[in-house]
Amino acid sequence: MDALRESGSRGALALSALAYFAALLAKISAGLYPAVFAFHGLLFFRHRLRVRDLLPFAAAAGCFLAINSVVLDMTTWPDQPLLSRVATAGPLVARYALMALSPAHLSVFHDVSARSAFDVTAAAAWAALVVAVAVAAARARRAPRAALALGWFLAGVIPVSGLITMLYPALAADRYLYVPLLGAALAAGAGCSALPVYACRRPAGGSPSRARP
Repeated sequence: MDALRESGSRGALALSALAYFAALLAKISAGLYPAVFAFHGLLFFRHRLRVRDLLPFAAAAGCFLAINSVVLDMTTWPDQPLLSRVATAGPLVARYALMALSPAHLSVFHDVSARSAFDVTAAAAWAALVVAVAVAAARARRAPRAALALGWFLAGVIPVSGLITMLYPALAADRYLYVPLLGAALAAGAGCSALPVYACRRPAGGSPSRARP
């Protein structure tokens, strides 16, 4: 997106929007990634977001949703109010995060039950999520990779968390983590890069010793 802005090529912008549409056809979790790329430009290149830069991607997303609603059996939880959907989405996002950290008890389908607006588990899950986002935002300048990793992960799981829509029969599935796991990998790489680095140096006439570079 930043390169497109610098080049000013409308053809390149159209191709980028087309690639985004193809990504949506592959995984609905790609829906929020243009915003993540804009966030990346802000963090690493200090590029400010312009709304018009996202309009082609918004048009591609609208076309995808229109086609998807016809081809697939989609629902927006008509029997559940908005607060219940929000309460259900929080623990589901937390479950996906735990699955990314410890991939145990994997299954093609996971049972997901609707929660009430006053559910304690939902409140705890959303509190943990808010704290994680607040910490990442506060330290975004000092730890941009960690902030980008969290943004990438959340952008991938929120569209499939039941907050907006749910796909049947797979309300929750392991395969929804394919794209968000790149955020977990980025977080692991950022953590490793922050560890002290040691190198083997051979002093004159001596054996190798471990010292800081």
